[in-house]
Amino acid sequence: MHQNVLVSKPQTSMSPAKPGTTSLSRKDRLFRVQLGVAAGKSNRQIAKELCVDEGTVRRDRRTLQLSKEDLQAVKSGAAVEPLLRTQERRKAATAREKQEAAERESQYLTDRLVNLISTWLNQYGLIPPNQLHIIMGIDRWSWEYRSTNPHFVSDSKIKATIEGARPKADDDLELFALIEFLKVWLFRWVVLIEPDRDIRDRALRKIRQELERQTPAW
Repeated sequence: MHQNVLVSKPQTSMSPAKPGTTSLSRKDRLFRVQLGVAAGKSNRQIAKELCVDEGTVRRDRRTLQLSKEDLQAVKSGAAVEPLLRTQERRKAATAREKQEAAERESQYLTDRLVNLISTWLNQYGLIPPNQLHIIMGIDRWSWEYRSTNPHFVSDSKIKATIEGARPKADDDLELFALIEFLKVWLFRWVVLIEPDRDIRDRALRKIRQELERQTPAW
């Protein structure tokens, strides 16, 4: 007589473990997070696969951005939070340095343009009110103009750029015609030499304020 023997089937799937119950070491988890990032997976997907919360994955991703030496220290058991705080301070310092460098460069370009415009205008012997009329005339044009081909004109090419922007006109011009002629010419070469609208605006504002100071009130 044969007895019926019940044989249990091998379990083919496991119910997801609750976050925080993973037995992965930190080193293994970092490696798996790195693989997930490389595969383009989201933090949520990686967290679900590793049975951890998304905050852990976010921290691990920041950890993976540490220097090679710091990352090795973390994998060997070093506390990660102090290293992450140091990393954030370094990033903030680098960002400040870049911003300060950009501001210095912007100020240099502004001052360069101020000097170019002032020197160029002074050669025509115009009194401050007439120079002011030219500056105010191109101020709005300059602000409305957006360069589609930003570039930097080196100091050695500035003279040729200015001359190349010269409109066609007779050499002997009446004062009013000369002012209009210079207004068009100045606008043409200013937008070539400095395609950044904000830098042009600062330079023109500085010149306008100085000319207004020199122009007597009527």
